[in-house]
Amino acid sequence: MAQVGYCSCIRTPFVAAPWESASFPRKVRQKQEDEADTFAAHFLMPEGELQKLKGKGFKELAEYFGVPEEKMELRLTVFDASKKNDAP
Repeated sequence: MAQVGYCSCIRTPFVAAPWESASFPRKVRQKQEDEADTFAAHFLMPEGELQKLKGKGFKELAEYFGVPEEKMELRLTVFDASKKNDAP
């Protein structure tokens, strides 16, 4: 609450995040969102745990990790594919 008061006292427009600004380049914004999504997927659904649960279906894995099935599918397909593309 103190920060909101501080911003209004000095009459500076408050932007919650720089990428919400119209002047922030869309390409940079998208890259940061993609990196954040990848980080979150690997944080919430770590590789080591996935290896232990190999052979389980999307639904079982999603329930185990407490995430939507769509996010589980992305973690196992898109994010793993991008990891392979980053390899030397």
